[in-house]
Amino acid sequence: MPLLAVLLGCLLLAAFKVEADTTLTGELVVEAISHPWLVALRTMMFPIVLAIAALAAAWSLLGAELRLRLHPVSLLICALPFYAAFRSSFEDADLALKSLQAFLLFAFLTIFIAFRRANVSDDIVADTVAAAFSLFSLILVCLNLMFYLGGYGYLGQNTRFFGTTVHPNFLGVQMAVCGIILLHLALIARPILKPVAIAALAAAVFLLVQTGSRTALVVLAGGFYLCAWRVIGFKARLASGALLLAAVGLVLVSDLAQDNWLGVYSRGGFTDTRSAAWQDLVRRIAKRPVLGLGVFEGASENSLMRGWAAYGLPYFLIMSAMILAGFASLYRASRSAQTSSAGQLVAGLFFGLILGSMFEGYLCDNMSVGIVTLVIVSSVIGAPSAPATEDIPAALDDLAAGA
Repeated sequence: MPLLAVLLGCLLLAAFKVEADTTLTGELVVEAISHPWLVALRTMMFPIVLAIAALAAAWSLLGAELRLRLHPVSLLICALPFYAAFRSSFEDADLALKSLQAFLLFAFLTIFIAFRRANVSDDIVADTVAAAFSLFSLILVCLNLMFYLGGYGYLGQNTRFFGTTVHPNFLGVQMAVCGIILLHLALIARPILKPVAIAALAAAVFLLVQTGSRTALVVLAGGFYLCAWRVIGFKARLASGALLLAAVGLVLVSDLAQDNWLGVYSRGGFTDTRSAAWQDLVRRIAKRPVLGLGVFEGASENSLMRGWAAYGLPYFLIMSAMILAGFASLYRASRSAQTSSAGQLVAGLFFGLILGSMFEGYLCDNMSVGIVTLVIVSSVIGAPSAPATEDIPAALDDLAAGA
């Protein structure tokens, strides 16, 4: 129960935070597109999650041994906001404070999961993580679907769906993450629960399309590909691989607005919006390649380059090491003969988010669903879990009691 509560609370906190800024502009967007009760809930989320975290930590300490099982990938992710706070402190005190807050959150999540792994079996922890992801996805998809059906989530004449966020791209990545999780749920659920998982998955994909986010298509396609890798045949792998390449191509050069029903993807006639953004990032990197500018400015369409431009070469190297270490862990896990359920989900989320980060800068976020998901995933990457036939919803109570 403690681990499940902490993970669900942190994911919801990331989803309902005003991700672009805590500035007046961000707050006004929220008030313009959201139901009044959600506006009120946002202000209460932090103290609620803080209370849950404190109670869960105290509960977990009762009768437990003070030892940890840390994963190198999670340590590297924690190093990102720590270094960002140090570097930005010389240029922007407000950004440095936000980065420090992100480091404290990442460190708490990493240590708490590592603590539970050291005191509870890996399979229980990994499957509790999967259960928390499943609950989060069902809640977030249902909430955004209610917004859509109720006419909320749109700003002025903008045809793109904002949902519960302040920007359609943010919601797009959230729905992509939920889609990967719900696909995993649909694959492992018992027949009686499959229709629920499939319906929620269809809703997540529908809402993703309404956001007009092309990066979200890449995240979703990449996550689907790896999440389903062990349960599909060779021909299906080739077909899904082709779809993945097509999704990447759509982000790079295609104008989906050529079809009227996909007008939400229109970029004003520009088919390639990434090349100019990447050129801008390269120019900013060239200004101060070692130390970086110390602040975010300009384009943000690549996480590695965005971090390098803002924080310098050390940040780029830390992020690169994190990505390589994560893929190395996934490769080692894939060589295992045991087919694991949570392992498939972890692989899908990690691969999808890393692939999408080549087209958006969300790995540099201090608080977003994408980066919080990656922190959680990195803490259990490569951990064994129950067989892929286990039904997470049915086992939820037992998992919560154990973790």
